[in-house]
Amino acid sequence: MDRFRFGLPAGLTTAPLVRGLDRPEARKRVQLVAHADPSVIGRQLLDGELDAALMAPQQAADGSERLELIPGMAVTTRGNSGLAILHHRRGLGELRSIACLGPADTAGMLLKILFSSAGFCPDLTAWTGASAGALDSCDGLLVAGDRALIESPSPEYSRLDLGQAWTQLTGLPFVWLVGAARPGVVDRELYGLLHTARARGRRAWPALARQFAQRHGTSERHLVEIVEKAVVFRLGRPELDGLLAFWEAAAQAGLLRPSNGPRFVPLSAGTFCRSWAESRRSG
Repeated sequence: MDRFRFGLPAGLTTAPLVRGLDRPEARKRVQLVAHADPSVIGRQLLDGELDAALMAPQQAADGSERLELIPGMAVTTRGNSGLAILHHRRGLGELRSIACLGPADTAGMLLKILFSSAGFCPDLTAWTGASAGALDSCDGLLVAGDRALIESPSPEYSRLDLGQAWTQLTGLPFVWLVGAARPGVVDRELYGLLHTARARGRRAWPALARQFAQRHGTSERHLVEIVEKAVVFRLGRPELDGLLAFWEAAAQAGLLRPSNGPRFVPLSAGTFCRSWAESRRSG
């Protein structure tokens, strides 16, 4: 039997969702494929090189007609997230150029949506150097992913958490990554393995955060507090509403093509998700 190829962006926030899948009994069925850039994982799934993946929400929208979302598999936040921070030295209405540090495709799209709601959008440019250099040459620095948890520019700069800004604007959680699969590849056994890994990872979450803080020399207490209070690994009704709101806002801003909404893996665990989708269509 061919192994199930499951891709994920490498990092702290994805580790709990695959906890234990590298054990010998799980490796018989699952092959983990990790990459530092979330967009690469998304492209590999869309190109058929993977069977399933934790992928960026905008890529899930692009593939919504040929992918199925996996119930419960997601990285989400409500309010202060710590996963996408805009550091700026001018008022938000005065920002004209922003450098992006780290994998910032999702954070960059979210920033464009937030600013377009105010009637304008600064220029975004990728930045590969040190964060201080970006702040010297631009009005602001957008830091995303694991780097957002460890980067600390000078206190003289103001700080905007994009996840918190999204929740203030919409009242909804933000979905940073969502599990998706090619139709027909996730059976009951595989879903059981994924669900068990997620449950195991949620229990280990504080310990993983402490290890990350020690490895990167950042504040252990601050990091554990962020991840315990902010990051959630689920895809319930509020999260699905937030995902669809993001898709719709991105389409209205001309950043994504309109979507008919997500489809879900047809398992008993996905009954709630399918009923949510049907209620959205009928409403």
